[in-house]
Amino acid sequence: MMNVLFLYFILITSTLFTGKQAHEECIADTIQGILKDVVVKLDEWDPVDSPRRIGEDIRQNASLKIEQGVEEVKETVKNVMETCPNDLLRWSKNAICDVRSVIGWCQLLGFSTAYGMGVWVTFFSGSVLGRCLIKQEGAIMLHKMNMVYFRAMGCCVGTAVLGFLASQEIRGGLSNKMEMFQGFNLVSALVMILINLIFLEPRTKKFIVERMKGTRKTRSVAAENLKKINGYSSTLNVLTMVVLTWHLAYIGQLLQARR
Repeated sequence: MMNVLFLYFILITSTLFTGKQAHEECIADTIQGILKDVVVKLDEWDPVDSPRRIGEDIRQNASLKIEQGVEEVKETVKNVMETCPNDLLRWSKNAICDVRSVIGWCQLLGFSTAYGMGVWVTFFSGSVLGRCLIKQEGAIMLHKMNMVYFRAMGCCVGTAVLGFLASQEIRGGLSNKMEMFQGFNLVSALVMILINLIFLEPRTKKFIVERMKGTRKTRSVAAENLKKINGYSSTLNVLTMVVLTWHLAYIGQLLQARR
């Protein structure tokens, strides 16, 4: 209150030096009204009751704000509970569809790469090497190429098998005989490739070395064994291509059915 009275005193003193009667009258009226309001408030001020009423007003305003905040939080939680399950379900469905698409592309890429390599190596590479190289050099080159070929075929067919099994639902795969049969075809192709890679090709290398560095007797034995091993390897390779061709026909039928 002392600050207010001091301010009023400054304003009154400043008006004495303005030299303008209109401003003096306006400022005097304003100061007079303010002083009357101050006097009224001082008369109504109760040192005991007024602070209590101020505290009650603050408490009521605070409780009202808290209630409004609680209601807003309840509405927000309700909206989140209503919308989140639907959004989560929609997101999970989209994610599953994306994963299935990626798995399907991996299966198709692995199968197509394996089939292309198999056609070239099985039906064309031997004749090309026979025309370009002599017999011993052709055999060595064919053996080295087969080692790389069977490793690449194992990776590609393995990718196709994993993609095929992952893309099938458990119930559909167990109940559909065609799906089971195609899965068995891919697994059998992978097994034949691994037999060639793990068992036959190391023996082929051994017999090639014996035929080149051994005696006349060991050379003849190694040549016969090499011929047998090459026959087994070629048979397994042709069977692998038959199985993969069968799976290719199955993929073509699926494409026709989806149209």
